[in-house]
Amino acid sequence: MKIVPTRQIVHVSSKLAQSSHVIWWELQLRLAHHPRTPFSVLKRLADSPHQGVRLALLAHPNLCPWRNDGLLDISVLKSLASEFPEETLTDCVVFNLLGLLEKLDDMFPIVEIIARRGHRDSLHEIFHLFHDNQSIRSILSWNPSTPDKILRALANPMLEPNELVRSRVGSHYNVSPETLSQMANTDVEKSRLVLESVAENKKTPFDALLKLVQSTAVDTNILRHIFHRTDCRLDLQKLIRNHPRWEMPCCHEVSHEHGSGSPRR
Repeated sequence: MKIVPTRQIVHVSSKLAQSSHVIWWELQLRLAHHPRTPFSVLKRLADSPHQGVRLALLAHPNLCPWRNDGLLDISVLKSLASEFPEETLTDCVVFNLLGLLEKLDDMFPIVEIIARRGHRDSLHEIFHLFHDNQSIRSILSWNPSTPDKILRALANPMLEPNELVRSRVGSHYNVSPETLSQMANTDVEKSRLVLESVAENKKTPFDALLKLVQSTAVDTNILRHIFHRTDCRLDLQKLIRNHPRWEMPCCHEVSHEHGSGSPRR
């Protein structure tokens, strides 16, 4: 590649960075790929209307310069990560170099963006790198794209002591029946919220629900969640009524065997 003086790049870019003309798009793309393009120009190119130009910036070595306070300027990368979470993880040169240098603290806001907006492949990588971080685990429990393999790990109280995070796993759209069965074996005294989410989830297998009902330590609220499931079998409702912790339902809480109409008088 022909070496071009930086000041010449800045001069040319001042006229091109904001242009949307087809010819200018090609020149913008060249600026985005040129290794000597300074950060001030990259910052303007990040506002280009052309997705290809914005995407090309992720591989630029000048994308995250050091600030006077010794921290990285991640302002442009943060904006790009919101738009391209997958590509940020795989294509960003600065991100990969910082990973090797163990300087990921400065990049943590970017990691959080990827954890919130990323899809299956990037989430596996994020979980592999940051599974010991409570904030990332919490974000992953919210992300609708988080796969069951990660959810199963988050359901383990040895890895995730936060009961609220594990309860979100129990309500997650992608959680599998196998993971829900595993969660049903959790200690009742330490996992009431978790077991309530398991009791409500339509994917929870009958055997797991039966095991909860047969537990003498099960909470009354958990029994109520199971009793009022639309698919709760009559034999399971009978077991619940005979459970020592079952409290008689209020007048508006009607068993499925009597239908869902008005309360009996």
